[in-house]
Amino acid sequence: MSLGMNSSSLFRYLPKSFRWRLTLWNTTIISLLILFCLFGVRESLRFTLLDEIDQLLREDAAEIALSLQKYADDPTFLGDELRRKAEGHYQRDWYGEILRTDGTSICHSSFQNQSQQLFLPLTPGQFRTLNNQRFFDYLVILPNQTQRIVRVAESLHSVERDIERVTRSVNFVGLFLLLIAPGGGWWLAVRAISPLSDMIQTTKKLRPHQLDERLPIRGTNDELDQLGTTVNGFLDRIAAYLSQQRIFLADVSHELRSPLTALQATIEVSLLQERSVQDYQNTLDQISQECERLSRLVRQLLLIAESESGRAAVSFTKFQLAEIILPSVEMFYGLAESREIQIYCEPIPTCYLLGNSNQLRQVIHNLLDNAIRYSAEKTTISIVCTQFANEVQIQILDEGCGIPEHELRNVFDRFYRLESSRNRSAEGGTGLGLSICKAIVLAHQGQIEARNRLPSGTEFRFRLPLANHT
Repeated sequence: MSLGMNSSSLFRYLPKSFRWRLTLWNTTIISLLILFCLFGVRESLRFTLLDEIDQLLREDAAEIALSLQKYADDPTFLGDELRRKAEGHYQRDWYGEILRTDGTSICHSSFQNQSQQLFLPLTPGQFRTLNNQRFFDYLVILPNQTQRIVRVAESLHSVERDIERVTRSVNFVGLFLLLIAPGGGWWLAVRAISPLSDMIQTTKKLRPHQLDERLPIRGTNDELDQLGTTVNGFLDRIAAYLSQQRIFLADVSHELRSPLTALQATIEVSLLQERSVQDYQNTLDQISQECERLSRLVRQLLLIAESESGRAAVSFTKFQLAEIILPSVEMFYGLAESREIQIYCEPIPTCYLLGNSNQLRQVIHNLLDNAIRYSAEKTTISIVCTQFANEVQIQILDEGCGIPEHELRNVFDRFYRLESSRNRSAEGGTGLGLSICKAIVLAHQGQIEARNRLPSGTEFRFRLPLANHT
């Protein structure tokens, strides 16, 4: 129990930085690789030396076999031949012997462990190691079809001496490499996380009011570059969002200041002197109109905020598409008729949507209101609904003056008002109608766009997912 507590106490005081942990892993891996490579070098050398001895023994056995073929009947000559060969290979502690297939010896060279070797089982064609000696038995068939075994052997002391020398060298090199491995691991860790350090320094410079700094991208397209690109994209979106918020607040301040200034001026003028009841009534009417405009502006701002925040999703219900189209057509039918404008609605497909029906009805209201406001007399406004596999498309087409091409991309911006004939009308638009439409459609996972029609007119279309595919 105390050992576990001591271990945990020890690890508690170790550095927790990523650089230190990466250094530890690098050092461990490098050390294991060094040990594996050095061990491999030593064993590879052992295998090579042993293979050379086997090759020499095989050649010696073949040479003795040739002599045996010629002088099979002269054991004395063959014994002298084996002894001469043993003396020539004295440094190798070489030994040779000719045996019958029953294991009895015919002749042999002098060897200090000869008595032990005579009792080895015969295994022609195989190499064996016994008492630090390497043996090889070679089968020879004489001209009279008699079989003999040529046995050759060599001491492995020279191999062991070479291996021992190499082991000492390997141990020295290994110890040296193990001592410098932590330094190499630290160097690798520093190089690996240096881009992270640059990213940290850059992020420390970021301020809510100044997001111009971006994380450095080295162009290697590795994971750190991908991380930097992702974070930079996120910073771009935040900067764009904050810029839009500043512009939005400035526009809201301007839109609220104008009616408040008008209210204050109207009240101050009314208080400068005594006025008739009719004058006071006219003043109150003006104040009421400005208050109504302020209330409408605030309601629209709240609707945009609710749509963008996602709170509207809480009240999503399932309903038919016709439930948001037909009431809107009926509401604006009288206004369109008064301007000699015809509203034509093509058959509405029977399909279901999942969303806030009141908000989507507001989208139709705003688009129809714009279409009527900017359409000439004796023209037609068409509503076309098309059902696809996973979504439904609603198009509202008018025959008005259209929108300049360079302004199409801005029509959904907050407080944006078109130039020329589609500027703010006398009816007092706030510049938020299309912004509300976009916010609501996006909150319902849809898309909305505006385009011009030929020869004249404007088309607003938006798509919404069907209830079974949301």
